[in-house]
Amino acid sequence: MKRQSRLSADQVQSDILEFFKYSLPSLPSSGLAALATIDIAKLGIQIATLTKNWPGVCQSGVALAASVVAVRQQWEGVNDKLERELGRCVGPHLDQFIFALTQVTEACHVGIQCDMLLDGGFVGRQILQTANPEAQEVWDWATGLVANGSADLSDDELRAKIAEGAWLSVRQRIDLDPSAAVETIMTWGRQVLEVMSSAPPLPLVSGGQNSAWTAMLNTVEMAQGLEPQLRVPFATVTGSLTPLAACESGRDIIYLIAGFAAGAAVRYFGGQEYRKPPESLQIPGASVEFARQVDGILASVGKLPPEDLVGRSALIDHARSIVGAQVFEPILEEWPDIEKPVFIPVGEMQTIPISAALFRGRSLNAQLDATIAPNAAAVLVAAGGRSKETGRVATVMADPANGEIAIPWVVAEATQVAAVYAQRPDLIVQYEGSSGFPQTGDRSTLTAKPLVNATSDHVLAQIEDAQIVHLACHGYLPKGEGLPGLLLHGNLTFDALEHHRFADGATVVLSACSVGRSISEAPFAQLGFPAMLLSAGACEVVASAQPLLDCRQTVDLMVSLHEYLRDGASASRALAQAIKDSESHGVPSAVWGSLEVYGARPK
Repeated sequence: MKRQSRLSADQVQSDILEFFKYSLPSLPSSGLAALATIDIAKLGIQIATLTKNWPGVCQSGVALAASVVAVRQQWEGVNDKLERELGRCVGPHLDQFIFALTQVTEACHVGIQCDMLLDGGFVGRQILQTANPEAQEVWDWATGLVANGSADLSDDELRAKIAEGAWLSVRQRIDLDPSAAVETIMTWGRQVLEVMSSAPPLPLVSGGQNSAWTAMLNTVEMAQGLEPQLRVPFATVTGSLTPLAACESGRDIIYLIAGFAAGAAVRYFGGQEYRKPPESLQIPGASVEFARQVDGILASVGKLPPEDLVGRSALIDHARSIVGAQVFEPILEEWPDIEKPVFIPVGEMQTIPISAALFRGRSLNAQLDATIAPNAAAVLVAAGGRSKETGRVATVMADPANGEIAIPWVVAEATQVAAVYAQRPDLIVQYEGSSGFPQTGDRSTLTAKPLVNATSDHVLAQIEDAQIVHLACHGYLPKGEGLPGLLLHGNLTFDALEHHRFADGATVVLSACSVGRSISEAPFAQLGFPAMLLSAGACEVVASAQPLLDCRQTVDLMVSLHEYLRDGASASRALAQAIKDSESHGVPSAVWGSLEVYGARPK
């Protein structure tokens, strides 16, 4: 069942105008009006839901979405406290709004709202990744100065530091005339702003039912005629990010949405079929409560001892089975021609396993070349990545920690992964008194920020020019406050990467616990490593959404993964084949069932 009711063109236009009515006056305000609107809109969604008044849910939903955007405008940069508070305040009401859109209007409107809500604050960063080389070079140089405290230096001290280059990475140690650098970045900025300001407003409704989609296709064609560095800002302004990303990546983009009582999927066709109108599908079992049930099952995995592979695998397989039956069986029965999808889970749906979901007795990634993305902009930027023929092939680092949280198998992992590329590990952190290898350990997720110093820029600089990056260490996902991070020669929070870029088209493997997921209290904020790494230049990220075991089987799995990467496979195909190899040797899902691939390799 695809839709239960449909709005007329006039009603759709009314809802879109309602969005601008609430959003435009709120943006420059103190945010108080937006906060008040959030409460009113939540109540409206609840009341309209009781009577299945989907147009009413949409009307309140656009006010809620606009208010969230307006509140975010009051702060710059990553603000986890704000996003956590917004997440607690809004709850699953945004999920219900997106679900309601699939019931009453053209499917293409879903992409517009998701692009707005899921940008995670990284749109500016994603625009930079597609900038011309001169602008990227100046940005590297400028952020290097900011990251190293240049604001506190006198002009003479700053010139001396620049000349010395001691605390700048290799990429940032460039000979630039500051005045010329400023002119370069300003010229690029003016060009971007000129294109954005000249972008035609998207006529969402003007005529027949397909008028909105026709307008989107027109803006996609206009974007394709622009320089690459102008496509992301243009598509952002015109609301055409999703169809443009589907076209450029050659992959179908499928949004996964959970509502209060049911869920939905929206498919944008990729590659040469991008002109086909998007389609929506109602999924009765994929509710918010279902997503939370799955998350609860997976959360209980970490409560079992690491050596209990049978118990852990039973829980993981149960989650894989019910997700396959409730979510992906309806999708693949409705759309059996899907081959290379990028799934964008919205809100609460970010907690479910995707690649490892069981469909007809086999993992989804064994049947489809599937990846995940935080938003459509990340797909577009990743698809436009340009692999460099120069620079390092691979950077491999490991931090085994010590004491009660020691994970010694990462040493063997880094050594053997580096050997795949005929090199030695770039970094293995040494600790005194480290013990021998346990039979099975757990790279268990830490729930609080570790009391260690920040990872040095010297370490971060080593990952900048490699086409393959492998980091084996502890991951932590704090509850209550703080940002996700890695224990890699210190404390590497994901926002530290704001001042670093990966090589265009890089593949990053995070062999660490739970860093594949975002902070659950802020599901629309994209506060997680995949979003940051993709916005920082990587085109593919392999990461675990749950605890990852520290054992010999994990080492073997990672070595197999890199052997396929070395031979030219995409990360999604390499992971699928490595998991298949592991299964053939009797390795249970407790070892590999939580790994996902984010992003999309350039076609």
